Amino acid sequence: MIIISVILDILLNNILKRYSILLPLFTLMSIIFINKDNKIKYLITVTVLGFIYDLFYTNFYILNPILFFVLGLITYYFYKRFRHTILTDIIYSIILITLYQLFLFIIFNITKYKNININEFLFIIYHYYLLNVIYVFIISLFHKRTI
Repeated sequence: MIIISVILDILLNNILKRYSILLPLFTLMSIIFINKDNKIKYLITVTVLGFIYDLFYTNFYILNPILFFVLGLITYYFYKRFRHTILTDIIYSIILITLYQLFLFIIFNITKYKNININEFLFIIYHYYLLNVIYVFIISLFHKRTI
């Protein structure tokens, strides 16, 4: 599942580059579906996934592992409280996209790496929602439900 998400992310980022309304974050969305039975193993997997994401997209080598770890913690506790259902997966994917982009927005503006105003921020997250919510919906249909 993780490998498919990374490959789809790479392919679609290259193909859909020109169509900014469809921006994939499939690798990030895959943390919703990683087995959360062992917290330590889950957080290590999510952190490594953040490092892999950094290798392909940002070359910061520390930013995404940290962000994925923090988002993994939030995800872990979210799904301890709520069951995996299609609706909770879709709602959480929207929360996850928003948190990820919000953290990047704050970090980039604080460090002056990239100035992004609030309108650009809203524009960016809006364009991530459509494709990723569809992706999470499709994966949720086939995901083994655990109680």
